Amino acid sequence: MGDLILTAATVITMDDDAPRAQAVAVSGDTVVAVGSLDDCRAALPGAEVVDTGAAALAPGFVEPQGHPLISGVATQAPARSIAPWDAPTWADVQEATTPATACTSTPRQSNSTVGTPTRPPTRSLPTTGATPTDR
Repeated sequence: MGDLILTAATVITMDDDAPRAQAVAVSGDTVVAVGSLDDCRAALPGAEVVDTGAAALAPGFVEPQGHPLISGVATQAPARSIAPWDAPTWADVQEATTPATACTSTPRQSNSTVGTPTRPPTRSLPTTGATPTDR
């Protein structure tokens, strides 16, 4: 990969001293500079400038198998674990998550009890005496 300068409406830097920037200069697989377009051009004078057209450009967070709901329940105060060894049954999961889900400000309309998984309606088999092998 050649030298690139990527721009966006805002670049989120995750740096407390300079939380926002205009551009990111990248050489190969290395970020060389983050700042204004002029700063990045000074760092990589011959780099191609690519306007990403994005409202925001953020650092890459590589997490190959996320479960946001489970992560939120397990990491937000008060933390709850619904790991199989802590909550082996559906009732245990409901008990662990009820305090977190009971704090919603807008009631949900549902045909089922809150916290109970809904299942599609069951289909009745014909009463003609047919067996599954007859179909």
